[in-house]
Amino acid sequence: RVFTDADLIFQEGIARKLLKLKQEKGWKVVFLPEEESAYNTLFPTEGRTKFGLDPIDGSLVYARGHKTYCHIASVFQDERLEGVLTHTPIDGRTYYATRKGAEIWHQKEKRIEKRRYQIPNGNNIVISLDAPEEIASELRRKDIQVMLFGTDSMDERIETNSILRGEIGGF
Repeated sequence: RVFTDADLIFQEGIARKLLKLKQEKGWKVVFLPEEESAYNTLFPTEGRTKFGLDPIDGSLVYARGHKTYCHIASVFQDERLEGVLTHTPIDGRTYYATRKGAEIWHQKEKRIEKRRYQIPNGNNIVISLDAPEEIASELRRKDIQVMLFGTDSMDERIETNSILRGEIGGF
């Protein structure tokens, strides 16, 4: 696990925006960020609406200078996941999904273009954090390439969010 200043800077920027919404609109939200920060104590610890944030998913990749990291935000209402937003700097796209469907947003000629999104068919590559060897062996017998996260078997340019672009078939 790697922690960078960028994780905290990004997270605290989002926290400031949420606090502004809280002040202007009376929006009460439980903030569930990945990193520890003094801002975290400024939010209620219980409530119907929860906002989760991983400021830099793939901090190690980010720290090594690659662009395959992403930013992930999620909203829960009454303990149910209502929506997730993932921004991937490598392609400048934002993937947005709710119970009603998914969209992909990207900037085109100074405007945001939106279109319906479906995860593309992947390939035979899967990423695993800790698959037991018997499962990894079974996958390999079925011609599935298993890359173990954080080891030399994995191309460091590939991340979990690579599934959004069809670069991997699963995680």
